[in-house]
Amino acid sequence: TTDHQKIMAITPVNYNWNVEHNTDPKHAGFIAQEVKQIFPDLVTEDAHTHLLSLNYTGFMPYTIQAIQEMNLTMQALPSFDDPTLAQNIATFLRGIAQRGEAVVNKVTAKKVDTQELCIGDNNDSVCVTKDQLRALLQNSGNNGGSTTVVNTPPPAPTPDPVIGDGTVVPPVTTGDTTVTPPTDPLPDPTQ
Repeated sequence: TTDHQKIMAITPVNYNWNVEHNTDPKHAGFIAQEVKQIFPDLVTEDAHTHLLSLNYTGFMPYTIQAIQEMNLTMQALPSFDDPTLAQNIATFLRGIAQRGEAVVNKVTAKKVDTQELCIGDNNDSVCVTKDQLRALLQNSGNNGGSTTVVNTPPPAPTPDPVIGDGTVVPPVTTGDTTVTPPTDPLPDPTQ
């Protein structure tokens, strides 16, 4: 775990001492029990009272290191010289900030982390969680590799293919499977 991640795991709090009233001005700080789990070297325990104390000055090296790590991360970000791209990104982020969603025509990524995968549109979509997807994939492996598609609309009709001599060859349908013949002329077996 990096210092940046450790610093981000600590929750700043506003509090009053036990001898103060809730109406007294609040103090800013951290919860010693939480800090002890992340930075045990910054917490000491009084042998008689068992009260925990924080070494706030000891946070400085960790804080400086976290800032340096964040700076390295920001330096790795691409710069956007194209005003159209910058505007698209701003619109995307504004949509997320205002509505918690944004519309994107295409996403290319090496990895996408999500809690739920939804395919479709606002009016009609199918969503699966990690466990549901895992079960679907396991079931597809357990039934000999065949998969069951649920609630899949039939494909839009396509024109019958025409082979080289102008003959129209209709597709053949058997049960749930439609086989469309190739549009290239078949080789002449006599040659």
